[in-house]
Amino acid sequence: MTPDRWMNVWHDGTLHTVPIDDISSHRFEPLRECACQPRTYPATSTHHRRVLHMAFDGRELVEEHGVN
Repeated sequence: MTPDRWMNVWHDGTLHTVPIDDISSHRFEPLRECACQPRTYPATSTHHRRVLHMAFDGRELVEEHGVN
């Protein structure tokens, strides 16, 4: 991921990585999961729970796989 296009947001003890200036907004509440179908990583002894949101504009496909 390109660091200047993503930001980290803490919400209720969970670290969310979300795209900056995406075409739609993202949800952080666990009972109302975000429509982007984020990847969730459980907490470990050294890391907090983490949620990696997918971009509605598809930027991670370009950044990770070179797809346009």
